[in-house]
Amino acid sequence: MGNTDKIEYIDMATLGNAADFGNLQVAGDNYGGASNDTRALFAGGYTGSGVISTVLIATPQATADDYGDLIDTDTWGCTGLADATRAVFGGGNDGSDIDTIQYMAIASTGTAYDFGDLVSGVARNKGACANSTRGVFAGGYSNAVMDVITIQTTSTVTDFGDLIDSISDYGGISGMNA
Repeated sequence: MGNTDKIEYIDMATLGNAADFGNLQVAGDNYGGASNDTRALFAGGYTGSGVISTVLIATPQATADDYGDLIDTDTWGCTGLADATRAVFGGGNDGSDIDTIQYMAIASTGTAYDFGDLVSGVARNKGACANSTRGVFAGGYSNAVMDVITIQTTSTVTDFGDLIDSISDYGGISGMNA
């Protein structure tokens, strides 16, 4: 599909097609996403900018608001996860694959902060999932390693194990109350 600025949504309670929610600040692709029950963040798209866009989930918007910026303003292909208060984006590419993990408070706007580095090394387009305490970044471009973090504690990255195969460009799901 290429670069786009479209945001679409579905109503989980009913069957049906996606509907228009609004637009990101900058058209791109390979964004990482993270959210809690109130706000969603979109970061690290292949746009040449490190803009983080944010929307209030309950309110479709014409254009997403500016949240702030990633540490590396050229990051794309990062993967996001979140708990109720903190969003965390891991990996990505800025001309070469990176191992950076960045975090931010979902409720406030601002710049991302350094969380630490992935144990698995450099990788973009990972899958990720989280519950209310821990998050897992898995796989990525030419990578099968899974990294686990405690979301509220920076620099707590541990090797969680390996996927069966190296895989990238996929998603992950989990139960928030698990």
